[in-house]
Amino acid sequence: DPRNLYPVLTVVAITLLAFWLALWWTPPPPASTTSNLNRLVLLPLSYEGPPEKANVATMLPALLYESLRSNSGLETVSFDTSRSYAPEEEYDLVAKELAADWVLKGGLEIDGSEYAANWELLGPGKTVHWDEVRRGDLSEIFSVAQFASGEIGRTLGEFDSSSEDSTTPSSDAIRSYLLGKSYLDGWDVEHSFERAEEAFRKAIDADSGFGQAHAGLALAYWDQWELTQDPDAVSRAYREAEKAVLLAPDHPDSHLAMGVVQLGRGRFEEAIQSFETVLELAPADDAACRQIGQTYEGLGKYEEAREMYQRAVDLNPGFWQNYLALGNFLLYRGEFEKAKAPYRKLISLRPKSDIGHNNLALTHLSLGEMEEAEVHVFAALAIQPDPSSYNNLGFIYYSQ
Repeated sequence: DPRNLYPVLTVVAITLLAFWLALWWTPPPPASTTSNLNRLVLLPLSYEGPPEKANVATMLPALLYESLRSNSGLETVSFDTSRSYAPEEEYDLVAKELAADWVLKGGLEIDGSEYAANWELLGPGKTVHWDEVRRGDLSEIFSVAQFASGEIGRTLGEFDSSSEDSTTPSSDAIRSYLLGKSYLDGWDVEHSFERAEEAFRKAIDADSGFGQAHAGLALAYWDQWELTQDPDAVSRAYREAEKAVLLAPDHPDSHLAMGVVQLGRGRFEEAIQSFETVLELAPADDAACRQIGQTYEGLGKYEEAREMYQRAVDLNPGFWQNYLALGNFLLYRGEFEKAKAPYRKLISLRPKSDIGHNNLALTHLSLGEMEEAEVHVFAALAIQPDPSSYNNLGFIYYSQ
């Protein structure tokens, strides 16, 4: 898993981490990117209302993405990427930079216990193809995302019924689920694993049949295993992944969770099957590409792995984990010069994390660039004092 590749600066470590066991089984080739899908971008919502409720304006498009990504007729750009744009961003700019046909813009107003949400779907030529204003009680705010999901699919003529039923009617479950997702996506933050587990448990308590929450809990348990090596966490992760597949067989997160667990258990063939199901359900899913890339690495299929890591970056160029995965692959293949660019991009996207600086330091040290390595080790230590960073600094001084 790329989240475990936190290098220590020794030649032995480089050699060992570059060596993978090649197995006899040859997996099928990676699923190709479908070129004729409609590509949709969800911009953040503008917001007017109490500051303490502003996060609802972020949760709505995030939830809409979760719903639309299982629509096999649409290629929806990850909200992790599109959320960096302003709500009022021009259609031409967004469409060009993200190679999109459609851009959804909107706003949210909250006044007391009431909300008003507006949406506008722009297509080629800046033509408005659908617009809507929804008003209601704030306790039912998340239902507007499900409504918009169905309307967008029907407007574009690319609707499949699984999209409408991919989440849950419980606003408490949705809120906790989205919170858990945010903790999982920020796994390098202290205690994020435990916080994700707690949030997903709350989502399941609110709706035990919420398959996506079970998938999230499976990933949280797997993160726990990687952190603590607690064997009970493996069985818990597998049970939750099974529940996710049973409850939400048409949602990509269910199969992604199962693939991660199967991969960690060394069941490469089953993992590949799960990940390819993810790509069939959500062709633009960069997380599945990262996991497939890791699986190919474990099988010694390095060129296939390289293609999947690069595909993850191409699908979601604004998400730091994609650059970490690509950089680590290049690093442990000995392609040190090429690894610099992904790590630099990681640092720009995640400036408060020490991981990018530590990994970039290793690339410089591997090339004998001691002064550059020292700069990044100090940058990492300024963010997060860590034993491996001090070890790296000692190695640099010894070499000098």
